[in-house]
Amino acid sequence: MQGTIIARLAWAYVPSEENNKSFGNAQSFVAGHPKNGVQVMVKDSKKHAVTGGWSYAQFDDGKPLLDAAKLQSCFECHLAVKDHDYVFTRYAP
Repeated sequence: MQGTIIARLAWAYVPSEENNKSFGNAQSFVAGHPKNGVQVMVKDSKKHAVTGGWSYAQFDDGKPLLDAAKLQSCFECHLAVKDHDYVFTRYAP
């Protein structure tokens, strides 16, 4: 849908020693340090027709990523889900 904004926050997946003590073995993982900053997709089919109607941005420590080649790689990865409007996430019915 035009004007849609999708934001992604990602964290490292790390073991929780505290939880593992409670369980008695290594089985618990929690969110660790943030990684890949904040990633954003914005839908504007007219302005970004060459990238399936989406623009991509990333902010690391509050500063925008200005590397055009890295941002282009976002679209190249999203080509794998072209049939879902280039969006990886699907909501349960």
